[in-house]
Amino acid sequence: MEKSLLNKKNLFVLISFLCFVPSVFLIFLKIRVVMELNTNILGIPISQSINESYSFSYFANNKIESILLILVSLISLIIAYFRKYKYLWFVFGGQILVLIWSILGVVKNAFEMNDSGLSKMIMDAIGTPKVSVYPREGIILMILGVIFLLAAIVIKEKDESQELPAETQIDN
Repeated sequence: MEKSLLNKKNLFVLISFLCFVPSVFLIFLKIRVVMELNTNILGIPISQSINESYSFSYFANNKIESILLILVSLISLIIAYFRKYKYLWFVFGGQILVLIWSILGVVKNAFEMNDSGLSKMIMDAIGTPKVSVYPREGIILMILGVIFLLAAIVIKEKDESQELPAETQIDN
């Protein structure tokens, strides 16, 4: 009996792939910095308001991780094509590890910048800025990609759950 290539598992893997690939190139995070500058420099009072926004795409900041995510997503398509669904756990783990590694890298860089002498001197002089981080479509699509891949792993197909091992089948 030949099985159809388009089943629920393969459809979820395809949706996961279609979420991951564009998410790497779309805006990942938007950071907004608001700061009031009230200080005296050489006896001259300076008062200024800073309101800046920065947008980051995953690919622009993490080229190697982006390529790894695309390759891992492509591997998931190959695994689904050959119906070796148990190996999707490795793909899922790879995607999660790359995302965690990237998030930890961002946090580490933020702490290193915050601990630098120059950063402390600036913050002492002008105050601490208010920083807001907004998730954008890139990170939302990545999360959806992970959810669809997980759904493809845990979902049971009808013919999978109804098959009996050869020893337990009864011949009439």
